[in-house]
Formats: sequence, C-alpha cells, structure tokens
Amino acid sequence: QYCCCCCFCCSCCGRGAANAESGPRTVMVDSKEVSVEHLKKRKELVTAYLLWGVGGLIGLHHFYLERIVHGFMCMFSLNFLCFGWMFDMVLMAGYVGSANRGTSAVAEADRTACRMITRIPCVSFMLLMVAILVYYQAPVVLKSSGIADGAQLAAKTSQNPFELLGVSRSATAQAVDTAYRERLPKLGALRK
Repeated sequence: QYCCCCCFCCSCCGRGAANAESGPRTVMVDSKEVSVEHLKKRKELVTAYLLWGVGGLIGLHHFYLERIVHGFMCMFSLNFLCFGWMFDMVLMAGYVGSANRGTSAVAEADRTACRMITRIPCVSFMLLMVAILVYYQAPVVLKSSGIADGAQLAAKTSQNPFELLGVSRSATAQAVDTAYRERLPKLGALRK
C-alpha cells in the first residue's frame, strides 16, 4: 500500500501509529464471516466539507454522498443560485449521516480527505493554467483556422481592421491612428 500524502499523518493509507488495527477484522453478515475491507466504506464529513468548499456550487459534495439527483440540480443551477450552497454548510452533517445509513459500525472510513488535500491544489493549478492558455490562445487559433477574427468582429468591419489600414498587428496605437487619419478622407469620399 502506498502513502499518498506528505503530511506524515498517514491517516489516508493507515500506516500511522494512531491507525493501528483495533477491533475485529471480520464480521458476521447474514451468518457469513466477511472481511471488514469488503464492507461499504463510511463517508467522511471532512471530505464532504472539502468538496463543498471547492466545488459546492456545482454540487461535488452531493455526488460524493451519492445524492446524484441533487448533485445534477445543483450543477445546473449553481447550487440554487448560491442559496443552496449556504444551506448545505448547515445540513452537511445530516447528509453524511444519511449517506452512512446502512453502513456497518465497524466499516472503515473511505479515507479520501487526505488524498484530496494533496490533489486539489495541483488540479486547481492545472485548471488555472488551462484557462489562461485558452484565454490567450483562443483568438489566435480561431483566426488561423479561419473560423473567426476577433479584431474584425470587434471593429465590425468586413475585413481585419489592421489589413484595411495597412499596418501590422504589432503596430503602436499612434501608427494605427496615423493610418486611420490618412484613410479617413478616402472613406468619406466613398460614402458620398
């Protein structure tokens, strides 16, 4: 078994001294001896709150707690326009208790909180980098593929405004202004 964190608590992988085996490793279920590892894992309140904090507006905590319909409703309504997000903070203990109903008292916790603590910053950083890349590169890709030209759309012209004025895209504002003023008399003659 591997250790998934560097916080030295090892609560996620069970190696720590505090997590030494205690209690039975097998239980009787329907008059059959079953290993504790095969029982349904208990959901953790800490994990639910982590998901609520990171992705509560799209219902991540509801998906974790196996409340699928509620999760989809939250996803499409931004958790009921943020009001549901605030109510979920108060009702979270009840949600976790409901998710753990029917789970054996000796069942292990699913131990996802520690793994999430180490992964959420990495995933958040990667998503931020992707968003920045898309923001800066989308106009270039759209122009080079011939789908759309952002400068043309913004200027509401039939061609790219830089090409109409005969200046390069990297031209200074003063050069663009000078080219515009030179072309202005010609444009006025075309309107008449």
